[in-house]
Amino acid sequence: MLTPRPEPGEEPLAYVGRLLADDTKFTEVVLGIVDEDAMRAFFDGYVASRVRVGMGRGEAERHSRYRIGYVQGEGMAAEVRYRWHHATGISHPFFGLLEPTANQALHAGMDYVEFQKNRARPRA
Repeated sequence: MLTPRPEPGEEPLAYVGRLLADDTKFTEVVLGIVDEDAMRAFFDGYVASRVRVGMGRGEAERHSRYRIGYVQGEGMAAEVRYRWHHATGISHPFFGLLEPTANQALHAGMDYVEFQKNRARPRA
């Protein structure tokens, strides 16, 4: 059974390792964290885990913010999204703190695909 809060004295990297050790999906872990102290510990530990596998600190922070922020679009309650933002500054990479309608989400996704296509085209 996962414990969504760090144990007393548990280092952030160990906390993340414990939460993700049993092949639990990242999304399920992030959605289960509702305490701001646990959010900060998870973020710090996840960044440390990315640094440990060779990312630079800045890249690891960007990756972690994007990945945790993206999970916010997977049904996270507005109150919990605001807690994540308050605790870590993280918000959804496309919608921020907004909760888009299905139509807004569809159009944002289409715009993003178009952006990626244009970015990949060679310049003449």
